[in-house]
Amino acid sequence: MKRLFPAVLVTACLIGAGAANAAVTFTLGNNPQSDEVNVLFGTAQSGTSINGTTNQGNYGVLFSTNTGTLANQGNGQASLHAGTGNVMNVTISVPGYTFTDMIFNPLNGSGTATITANTNGGASTYTESLGNGQNFLTILASAGTTISSVMIQASAGFSSLDQVRLSGIASTSSGPGPTPGSVPEPATLMLLGMGLLGVGVYRRSRKT
Repeated sequence: MKRLFPAVLVTACLIGAGAANAAVTFTLGNNPQSDEVNVLFGTAQSGTSINGTTNQGNYGVLFSTNTGTLANQGNGQASLHAGTGNVMNVTISVPGYTFTDMIFNPLNGSGTATITANTNGGASTYTESLGNGQNFLTILASAGTTISSVMIQASAGFSSLDQVRLSGIASTSSGPGPTPGSVPEPATLMLLGMGLLGVGVYRRSRKT
């Protein structure tokens, strides 16, 4: 049993270090960052996936659903509708890239929406109450956390997803070397240090 102690201690510290990487906040309202860009649609589209682009950097933004179909009205700032009825489910991503902030407005909804931000530190989930009119939500990742996609699920749905904005867009193919978010946080280093210290104390106690 004593031999298992160092492995258990290190494992616990590593698990704690992984949890420390997840830093995502969900804030009601429209709270843009300094490098915020708008998502635009150039042509009318319909189907299970819709493609948009950012007004700066020309990054491709993918909107997809596994419930029904999606449609947009063409030129202008992103306004996404369902093929019929309300939007019930939509996932937003920037293929080949991550981001650290997303703002969107599920317009004219009812009930609640479950929003899941998939990050390099795991999934973070938030429940938003929807109502008539504006339902802006800002999702912000910090402390080295990056977002790969955001899923919005609403059982009662909403009429349209409007004014989608992003910031902190970074490529996922940066080549060899550290990738965005790979620099250890202070909390991570402290947990690892505690694990190594515990192993050292254990080994010394065995020698005496």
